[in-house]
Amino acid sequence: MRHIVSHDSGKYPIAILSTRLNREDMIKTYLHPDQLSMEDFIFLELHSAPGKKKTPAKEMKEFIQSELQQVLDTAETKYVICTDSDYFKVLTKETKAEANLGYIVDSIWGDQKVIYVPNYRQVFYDPPVVKAKIKQGMDALLDHIRGQYAEPGEGIIEFEAYPRTNQEIKAWLDQLLEMNKPLAIDIEAFGLKHYNAGIGTITFCWSKTQGIAFNVDYEPIVGATQPPYGRVNRNDIVRNLLRDFFMKYMQRQMYHNISYDVYVLIYQLFMDNLIDTGGLLDGMDVMLRNWDCTKLITYLATNSCAGNHLSLKEQAQEYAGNYAQDDIKDICQIPNDQLLRYNLIDGLCTWYTYEKHWDTLVADDQLDVYNNIFKPACEDIIQMQLTGMPMNMDTVNEVATEMEQDRNQAMKTIQSSTLVKNFTLHLRQKWVDEKNQKLKKKRVTLAD
Repeated sequence: MRHIVSHDSGKYPIAILSTRLNREDMIKTYLHPDQLSMEDFIFLELHSAPGKKKTPAKEMKEFIQSELQQVLDTAETKYVICTDSDYFKVLTKETKAEANLGYIVDSIWGDQKVIYVPNYRQVFYDPPVVKAKIKQGMDALLDHIRGQYAEPGEGIIEFEAYPRTNQEIKAWLDQLLEMNKPLAIDIEAFGLKHYNAGIGTITFCWSKTQGIAFNVDYEPIVGATQPPYGRVNRNDIVRNLLRDFFMKYMQRQMYHNISYDVYVLIYQLFMDNLIDTGGLLDGMDVMLRNWDCTKLITYLATNSCAGNHLSLKEQAQEYAGNYAQDDIKDICQIPNDQLLRYNLIDGLCTWYTYEKHWDTLVADDQLDVYNNIFKPACEDIIQMQLTGMPMNMDTVNEVATEMEQDRNQAMKTIQSSTLVKNFTLHLRQKWVDEKNQKLKKKRVTLAD
């Protein structure tokens, strides 16, 4: 196996795995930032399937079992820094690599601890982002060696409350009004469409470490030990409390992807049916009078030729870690206590993302674009999602007759054209010929 070392003792506590080895670049990328000595490291080249863009998992497993693990054990390696996401998944049985940045994960093949970091060659395409991710992994390694390691997201919650009864919820909403602070708000719903989403749970966070979350339409199934753990039960009492709260609350609301959360909240709290335009406009006046969207902020602060990732989980990964419930498609499949905490952390991460990118947005002179282009467009999008393209039906009915006359005249002109008549005759004759080729006795003609 191709490898790079600085001495021949045969003992290397830390291995860095890569599909392509470059001594100078790897030392510069992984060791120099923390002034680490090459003496503790061995660089190992991973197997790549010849002529293929992606190495099959079967070949990876065979390589690990037949070669790699033996080398690691012989070298008495304790830590494996894997710079290939596919190999990381095979080594650890994790389903995602990026979500595990900053984590120390047990290998399923031996006694080693595995850490994922991006490959050194990715630095060329997006230096600041990739270097930050590499630092996250290397910091985890060094903290673990020093006995100071804590998983990402550990200890981020300084205060949490989960009011259960209607009285407790009302008391907390009243307290939030008295606090009069900006709030990060996030909902978990039962669907993606406004008319069937409901409001499963909702969170209000007044900082990146403090907040509350409570059930709205999510009703826990008492005694459930397997999915489903909850069911939909429209709670009009809590809905009324929420509507009253939003009508009184004048401070800034913060969402990550407001075009979903507020789009659902307007319909569920203010509209009686799909065509309740009055309720829609009232809801927009209340919900959109003072707001920020951290997804828009993130886009304006990070957009570049290298691309960017706008999801809340990715933007706050270094803060909250891999807290996501895998592929949530039905919140009733999640135990209530887990769902509420998940919802709360979404709110905390919204605050974190706001603090992470707001100064960059301002420094990059994007504030005017944000306030005068993106935010107004977002409000239009929310309204169009709820009603479709806004149209004046009186005007539509007024011009309907005129448009039908234009259509009929156009069709008459087309059908009277010599070219169209000849082509129609050709099509009819073709149909007759094809039909007669299939029939043995009965014949058809153009008249048919």
